[in-house]
Amino acid sequence: MTTTYHLCLSEEKEVLFRCEEDFIRGINCLCLAAYQTESSLLAYAFMSNHIHICIRTEDYNRFTRAFWYPYTRYFNAKYKRCGRLGSEGFYKQKVEGLRHFLTTIAYILRNPMHHGITSTP
Repeated sequence: MTTTYHLCLSEEKEVLFRCEEDFIRGINCLCLAAYQTESSLLAYAFMSNHIHICIRTEDYNRFTRAFWYPYTRYFNAKYKRCGRLGSEGFYKQKVEGLRHFLTTIAYILRNPMHHGITSTP
């Protein structure tokens, strides 16, 4: 059964996206994972130390592995590091009902503004 989720990955100790190339690679990995897992990407916001995603998928674990594993391999090779990237696991919340859906989308799109990265959603 397809379910809508709000996912968030964060890292307190390290920057996940250090330059424009990292953001582009991350977004490419995200889109490719959505395609590979036949998921619908509804909204996303990438910031240097965390990511918010709203996804409609049958298996959020499969989607997150398909997204984060290739990006971690790229990041580790580029910056000559090893190991897990980001906090263990994704924050996950099931989105239920229209009001919750609209609130989630608005929250994700406004998150970069909240963190002072941009002046508009």
